[in-house]
Amino acid sequence: EPGKRFAVSEGIDGVCEFTQKPQIGMVILKVQLFDRKGAKVTPFTISGSSGMPSMPGHHDSGDVPLKRNRFGNYLLPVNVVMPGDWEIRLVFRDGERIVFQGAIRFDV
Repeated sequence: EPGKRFAVSEGIDGVCEFTQKPQIGMVILKVQLFDRKGAKVTPFTISGSSGMPSMPGHHDSGDVPLKRNRFGNYLLPVNVVMPGDWEIRLVFRDGERIVFQGAIRFDV
């Protein structure tokens, strides 16, 4: 759920939120990770894919690596091409090992 903390791995929590309300066009999903002391950390590589569950294969982005900005945020641009139900799937990796997978659903 956007804006809500979730456990990623032992001692690391994450928060995902959109930089603006999702609408038609390009929207940015921001992922932040925090250690137990609340400090922002960037220990993982994260990839994401987006698409419409009601139209499998038609608007899927494929797997895209999230970019880190200078503020330590992971960013994923999502091209929302039409109204309807959307899902972003995220995979967090430590090297080759998957440490967390999750999905965010939203409607436009």
